[in-house]
Amino acid sequence: MGTAARSEPVPADDIPYDDAGEKYHYGYRMTVNHNAEGVPFYSCRSLTLDDFLEPEEGDVYMQGNLHEDDVIRLRTVFRFHLRDRGNMTVYSDMKMI
Repeated sequence: MGTAARSEPVPADDIPYDDAGEKYHYGYRMTVNHNAEGVPFYSCRSLTLDDFLEPEEGDVYMQGNLHEDDVIRLRTVFRFHLRDRGNMTVYSDMKMI
């Protein structure tokens, strides 16, 4: 396509906070702990870039409008390119483990 990478800052008020008051810039991971009586309590921590290399089930990744625009554009391009191949399909909203 020949265009430079786009980036759009997310308004600071739109990024949620974790239990330590850190913002979830990349996403978050929820953990379950138990108190002395065995009652579960939940806490969240922000994901780091390293967490993307070793994801865990239940990780939540932040995705903005630009990400979604790119996904729709790429899905459209691939569907058009593969339109005559009946044995292929294009998916865009799923996690692979």
